[in-house]
Amino acid sequence: MKWFISILCFLYFSQQAYAQDMYLKKAKAYYYGTSKVTKNYTKAGEYFLKSLEENDSIVSNRYLATMFLFGHGVEVDKALAKELLVSGIERGDRRSQEIYDKYFPSKDTLKAQKKKTEGKLSTDTGGYIYNHTQDCYAGDAKSCAIIALKYYEGSLVDQSYSIAASFFTRACTGGFRAGCFNLAIMYYDGKGVEKDSSKAAELFDVVCRAGGTDGCNARNMLVQNSNENRTTSARKAHSTQEPNMDELSNNDLK
Repeated sequence: MKWFISILCFLYFSQQAYAQDMYLKKAKAYYYGTSKVTKNYTKAGEYFLKSLEENDSIVSNRYLATMFLFGHGVEVDKALAKELLVSGIERGDRRSQEIYDKYFPSKDTLKAQKKKTEGKLSTDTGGYIYNHTQDCYAGDAKSCAIIALKYYEGSLVDQSYSIAASFFTRACTGGFRAGCFNLAIMYYDGKGVEKDSSKAAELFDVVCRAGGTDGCNARNMLVQNSNENRTTSARKAHSTQEPNMDELSNNDLK
């Protein structure tokens, strides 16, 4: 009798695990798109939610958080995204912590970034870098992009791709879509951040959904040319409707 009960328990828990995997697999299939499944954020969200509600999937919890953070198939809701990430952190999810630290930095993190930045201002002419840095920390997303570009190019400050990426991140989360586009390129190049084509695609999609045709073009090229030189293809996708890095330098950033 004991062996019979053991088999029943095994079958029950195996079925539960299978159901969880199926919800998550379907969600990811719709989220990324496959040769058989058309990309559909709305359906992906439905399966992620079902996986979370019925199986308490920490992975689905994290995906839902990023969907609300970037507006994938839903309206942007940073408060809900933050709540979901905190839930993941409390359950020990390291990736939720990394996402939280990047997009919802603590005051201590911001102070450390600010101190690190101010140490590079000795060559600042007329307070240009300092003033825009202060504006950035005060919430001006465009100023964050200005500082990011200076660190990317090494203009007036020592070149630092990692600092550039952190300021482009602030510009992006502040709603400046050129910051999202340039941050996406950095993820493709692996400059200042770990190379991550999926993350770059998400950022290009954010630009696209905000009305930037260059983001749509870049995102589509990545799907169509996945086996080609992706960075080159992405850079060719710039349209005249959104300033690229050179245009930012020569026009908007003066």
